[in-house]
Amino acid sequence: MKLSQPRAYSLALAPQVIHTHSKLLPALVSSRIHNQLDFQAVGSWFLLESSGEHSHVVRVPSGREDIFQDSAIDLKAKRSLMKFLRFVGNFAEQGETWESDAETPFPSFLQQTFGLPPTAHGPLLALTLAPDAAKDTSTAFALPRIARHLRSIGMFGPGFGAVLPKWGGLAEIAQVACRAGAVGGGVYVLKKGIEFSSTAEDGKLSLKLSDGERVTTAWLTGCSTDLPTSTHPASTFAVSEHNGLTRSISVVSSPLPTLFPLTAEGGVSPAGAVVVVPSTDGNEPPVHILVHTSDAGECPSTQCTYDPFACHTPLL
Repeated sequence: MKLSQPRAYSLALAPQVIHTHSKLLPALVSSRIHNQLDFQAVGSWFLLESSGEHSHVVRVPSGREDIFQDSAIDLKAKRSLMKFLRFVGNFAEQGETWESDAETPFPSFLQQTFGLPPTAHGPLLALTLAPDAAKDTSTAFALPRIARHLRSIGMFGPGFGAVLPKWGGLAEIAQVACRAGAVGGGVYVLKKGIEFSSTAEDGKLSLKLSDGERVTTAWLTGCSTDLPTSTHPASTFAVSEHNGLTRSISVVSSPLPTLFPLTAEGGVSPAGAVVVVPSTDGNEPPVHILVHTSDAGECPSTQCTYDPFACHTPLL
């Protein structure tokens, strides 16, 4: 493939999918920094299905209308899926149905409670974007994520329930937030880490930065990989083990039009799609591929970018 000029590319190093029913978007509106951002629709979720030596991509039904129009789903499975969709819409109010199975693997819950066949498990798991293998994805993890996906559809327009920020993913949001903070009198610095922290007399944290400067703060956010051990004492922070993440960013010499169909009459043309590749035996985490068109501002019009990522257990 022949690449274009370097200035034709603006690759997001860690692209994300933001559901329209997430808490981030109202925060952007209330802080008024949404006026400096450009969001585009993430249209369809797809599942890679294998049959012998051949594989094909199948669009995941994202609502009742999609289920009724899908000829690959038999009538009995459609009835079971509709029963599940009615349940998941207000699952929090039906604890008697699922709370005893909160830690049960989600596929087992689907089969035992709703009679859904294994062929229906993959599409529902794809909507959760679960980082773990199917057998390790609990019912308590899956239900709120499927509910959020379904509640998000149509919130900002017909046919889609998620968006992506143009030009730089969440890095663009961070840039805009920093500029807004500076206008409001805030200060931000780059290339300074935290070497040590201690509790000040007033109960705040006293931080020693990598250049020797000391500052105090009432709030400190981060994770165990960002902050030194002294910043998360056991009495205040819960530090848990986490899986690693393997990812790559690729540019392909095709606009891949089949991944970006219009999802509703009168809807917008999507700039993103999600493709989920489950493991062949169900014992390994799936691979999630975020595909962006050139409308995302990342590449020329004849190309696409995609970012496959998968979790893995870290080597100790």
